[in-house]
Amino acid sequence: MHLRYAGLRLPRIALAFLIALGVLLGGFQLWQLHRVDRPLVAAVSSVAGVGAVHLKEAGDQPLQVVVELGMVDDLRTTYLDIEDAARRVLGARPFTLEVSGTADPALDEDFRPVRLAVAEGVETGRYTAMAREVADIAAGAGARGKVDVDGRFVFVQFDRGGFAVYEVVPRQSTAPGVGPEGGGSA
Repeated sequence: MHLRYAGLRLPRIALAFLIALGVLLGGFQLWQLHRVDRPLVAAVSSVAGVGAVHLKEAGDQPLQVVVELGMVDDLRTTYLDIEDAARRVLGARPFTLEVSGTADPALDEDFRPVRLAVAEGVETGRYTAMAREVADIAAGAGARGKVDVDGRFVFVQFDRGGFAVYEVVPRQSTAPGVGPEGGGSA
């Protein structure tokens, strides 16, 4: 039995449509791989200290660039270099950047009080006190702790024995009048 409508064979039309759609989607994926993904991974990987780069896409959300770092001396400089490399490839396309270190469970546990100190420092705007507290916590754990701040983020690095925890925290606060330029947003 042949399905026809106005003399047209509907199954053949549907099959041709599905094949064309598959070719278009496959072509887009190939374009994405060669024009965006590979150049982006190569550009980000060229930054000193970058160990691995993973790209995650979820529907209409911005592209997520996830970077695993080795040991770095200055998280702020490394992060900004990664961000610049990604921007050169992506242009105006929105993306988010996430960095992680090479922590072990003991270092993660020693880092827990640092998260509280950083959250308090961001909330109150007391960045100098936060940096001192992070350095004290690190010294007590036999680690090196470093905090750096720019107009958008607080960069926290905590390392010991070849392992490191890196966190980049937005400088946004819910407290009135706290944040970059005296405002509450970055």
